[in-house]
Amino acid sequence: VIGMIDSGINHAHPSFAATDEASYTHTNPYGAGVYKGYCATNPGFCNDKLIAAYNFYTPDGSPEDNDGHGSHTASTAGGNRHTATYGGVDVEIQGVAPHANIVAYKVCDPSCPGSASIAAVNSAILNDQVDVLNYSISGSDNPWNDNVDLAFLDATAAGIFVSASAGNSGPGASTVANTGPWNASVGASNHGRVVANVLHVTGPTTPPELQNIPSIPGD
Repeated sequence: VIGMIDSGINHAHPSFAATDEASYTHTNPYGAGVYKGYCATNPGFCNDKLIAAYNFYTPDGSPEDNDGHGSHTASTAGGNRHTATYGGVDVEIQGVAPHANIVAYKVCDPSCPGSASIAAVNSAILNDQVDVLNYSISGSDNPWNDNVDLAFLDATAAGIFVSASAGNSGPGASTVANTGPWNASVGASNHGRVVANVLHVTGPTTPPELQNIPSIPGD
């Protein structure tokens, strides 16, 4: 069970469907038909993949993602395998752990108050049977004096693995965020993949440098 502390979740996206494109059907660890948070009183928002959702920014509000960031990070961490169409090209994508269950904690809309994040961590520890917490929010880095970081220390003590964003700064020294030694500070690197149609140029001769050219729609 992955707990996502972010801007909410697009509950209707295929990344979070109960059955994925390869016909894998998720099992709800809470029991069939048992959902928590907003989903306990709003049938249809959750399913056996997305098993709980909370809005700790506006406690009476929906956990639906108005920003897209929370859905992006949730699908990266645990999104279902499915085919996405990008620029006219079909691409098969999935998250790191596509068979994981998801619990969404909305704490940003658009600001991200620490009190909302702490409430999310407390719920993960006490109520939601979360195994992993993902926190793709950076900021100041003073883990021994930051209440959110200290909440992550509580989560780690409870046996929850905390993955926190290293931030978007760098590459200079001391630019990594969320450096509390009780969590993993995680960043992404570049890759060489290109989402494009493949173009081959042929003629009286077939120059090798004009084969397998990535081609995307343009002007």
